[in-house]
Order: sequence, then structure tokens, then C-alpha cells
Amino acid sequence: MWKQGKALILVTGASRGLGQAISVEMCQFNNPTLVLISRDLDGLQKTSEMCLNVNNKCSVILKQLDLNSASKEDLRSNVQDLGQDFDTLVVVHNAGSLGNQGTKVLEFDQASVMQDYFNLNIVSVMILNSVVFKQFKDVKSKYVINISSLAALQPFETWGFYCSGKAARDSLFKVMAVEEPDIKVLNYAPGPLDTQMIKDLLDDPGTHVNIRQAFEGMKKTDSMLKPETSAKKLIRILEEDKYQSGDHVDFFD
Repeated sequence: MWKQGKALILVTGASRGLGQAISVEMCQFNNPTLVLISRDLDGLQKTSEMCLNVNNKCSVILKQLDLNSASKEDLRSNVQDLGQDFDTLVVVHNAGSLGNQGTKVLEFDQASVMQDYFNLNIVSVMILNSVVFKQFKDVKSKYVINISSLAALQPFETWGFYCSGKAARDSLFKVMAVEEPDIKVLNYAPGPLDTQMIKDLLDDPGTHVNIRQAFEGMKKTDSMLKPETSAKKLIRILEEDKYQSGDHVDFFD
């Protein structure tokens, strides 16, 4: 079981939203060492307080990092001091961005904008995986969770960045599941979440009318999910352990 023994749990994008909710849920089991990663230190400190309020026996380590620009050495230096005495390793890749939504694919012509997006959403994920799983190669039970989306499977107009980034991450982790049978891999699509990202999307005048109407409709009918609800579902999926390594599992499955 993923929560047995002494656990080390790393969560990226842990300063708010789903990353914060996952951190709070995961801190409750067996007093783990929780490593929270984000560029927002104030948000990380709030998440730490929430975790310790739930379980004051867990250990919380804050790592202020901008994954968009962090080098391999930056990432390595932030994990090499965590020790080795762990029975279980769980890595949650939650950090990500919506990207230049509102722009059609044939309008993508700024290399620097594209490079920034894929550095954060793809490249940093690859490097962090390499650094962490090399550092903790001797840990017996290893799990990795990629926060995915319906957009990994279904196209949405003017979401070329987001859809391609999520699809690429799903594919990357499916390959990882084949290559690394000792690591249990899950691509988890958390459903439509009522988070700051959606507020930013609705506040953006460039948001495509179809996207805007879809999310405004969900807001009006109160059909968006709280991050805490989706985080609890993720925990249940891990506990039930019915998925095959590499599977894409949606909140509504």
C-alpha cells in the first residue's frame, strides 16, 4: 500500500488549489515527510500550517522554486538533503499552467512563449523525475502521480498549449510505466476545479467565447468541484489500488 512505512511525499504547485488540498490529505497518513514545492513562499507557508493543523506529527519542508527556470542542479540540491531512510516515495506533479489560451494553433509564432510554457509543463517534470528517482532509487515502494486533465484526451478550441502539454505529460508517464515496472504511475484528471486558474481564465478578455460560456455555466450551476473533493477522490483511488500503472483515471470514472 502506498501509505505504509516511513513515507517521503513531494508535491509541486503546493501553494494553493489542488496541490494544497493533496498536501493536506496526504499529510494524514503515518506522519510522512512532506516536501512542498512552489515559487510562492507565502502560499507554501499557508499549506504547511494547514497540514500541521491536521497532523502536527508530520514533517513539512518548504522548497521555494520556480520550476520554469530551475536547473538540474537547483532541483538536485533541493532533494539531496532529505535523507534516505524511507520505505515509500510519492511524487505528485501538480504544478502547471494554462498557457497562452485564447490563441489558435496557427497563431503560435513566438518561440520564447512556447519555450517558457513547455519548460514549466514538460521539461521541468522530466528533470525532476530524473533527479528524484535517481536520488531515491533504493526506496522499496515508489509512486508518481501526474495531474492530468480531460484536455489530455479531448481538444478544446484555443487551448493548443494546454491540450498538447497535458497530452504530452500523459504520454510521457505511460512510457515511464512501461520502462519502470517498480514505479506505480497514475495520470489523474481531477475534474473541473473551482480554483484561481478558472477565475483568471474568466477575467481574461482573450478567453474564447465557447470556453467562457462553458465555465460560466458550470459556475452558475455550482457543478465545479472543490479541490478538497478531488483530492479525497485521488486518495481513494490510491487506497483501492485498482488502476494499472500508466492509466489515465478521471474523477468521474
